[in-house]
Amino acid sequence: DESWGLAIIDISDPTNPGSPEYVSTSGPATAVAVDGNYAYVAAESSGLAIIDISDPTNPGDPSYVNTLGDPRYFGGIGSAEGVSISGNYVYVANYQHGLSIIDISNPLSPQNIARSWFNGYAMDVVVRDNYAYVAARSIGVAKIDISDPKNPGTPTFINTNGTAEGVTISGNYVYVADGSTGLAVISLAGGVVSYENTIDHANGVFVSGNYAYLACSGDSEALAVINISDPEKPRTAFYGNIKGNSAYGVTVAGKYVYLAANQDGLAVFNNVNDITHSIGLKGNLTLPNPGSNGSLSSTSTIKINVENQPPKISDAIFSLKENSLSGTVVGTVNAVDPNDDLMLFEIINGNSDKAFKINDKTGVLTVDNSTKLDYETTSKFLLIIKASDGALSDTATVIVNLIDVNESINQPPSIM
Repeated sequence: DESWGLAIIDISDPTNPGSPEYVSTSGPATAVAVDGNYAYVAAESSGLAIIDISDPTNPGDPSYVNTLGDPRYFGGIGSAEGVSISGNYVYVANYQHGLSIIDISNPLSPQNIARSWFNGYAMDVVVRDNYAYVAARSIGVAKIDISDPKNPGTPTFINTNGTAEGVTISGNYVYVADGSTGLAVISLAGGVVSYENTIDHANGVFVSGNYAYLACSGDSEALAVINISDPEKPRTAFYGNIKGNSAYGVTVAGKYVYLAANQDGLAVFNNVNDITHSIGLKGNLTLPNPGSNGSLSSTSTIKINVENQPPKISDAIFSLKENSLSGTVVGTVNAVDPNDDLMLFEIINGNSDKAFKINDKTGVLTVDNSTKLDYETTSKFLLIIKASDGALSDTATVIVNLIDVNESINQPPSIM
């Protein structure tokens, strides 16, 4: 909470969150990570605040460690904006001062050990294996080798079309809340592989299952949800709204989505990981001033309800010369999905002798065993092919007519 520091809220009943317990920080609190009995709070110019939360109902007072800044700028004072923990180290997105690394092997005596400066605005950071990925606004994502945390490598940069505000990793991809561009997806093996627009400015991102959740700010929608079952072809976003239309952080736990809703506190949504394609706002906890009680407003309003519809696959008739070589293209089976979901194709009947195979992603039907294509034995194949979006499916009948070939012209002359 930028105004009041760390707010601790009981969410044992997510539809009725408890009143917040506050720990004031001397600088605006912009991000938090928890490890064991301690919360590590990015507190802008006050640096990193470390708070004992072994008793969440009675948290301790914060202690501080300044984040290293470049002495050439702002008197060398850093501004902690984002925080990530890996092992015994805290990695801090340090705004105009790049990445700061703090040793927390003893949380009561944290030590600044290194920084990696670059010319950008570090807003968020995530760590995977030996690399830190820093959302750095207009210069995109900075990738930094931290295999030796005391001696981080020189940053390399992955440019994005927007302003990288938030970052997370899932599987083999980096997901970026890319400001006005929406969602940017970066392959760990290379550069940006896809974008998906959001109505409003994307500030934070969290991935759970096949969905990316984005906290947004603007005039319309605070929560954008994007199907990333194929990260290189993300689906069109659908949305959930809150009173203030603005959010800056998001996470998912169990069946619920928790949204840091700016001045409106904490918003709790139904999770959509069950692929129902609907978002329902379950409650909104307005964070009061310290010493006051919070108030929960509930609503049963469904902001978006998009029904998942099955794919539509078309029947087809193809002709093919008998004895065609394996790998010969027979034709393409066409299908469309009303929800633009990723489809998979499968031959489910009529191919017991394995004469054909189908590309599960493109629907291209090819010869798999040319010895089975004998007109005199079988002149026509009737295949049943299924297209599925993972939840719903449709089937089509595909007929392959063999063309008789005069095989005698290829036979050697007989000896009388």
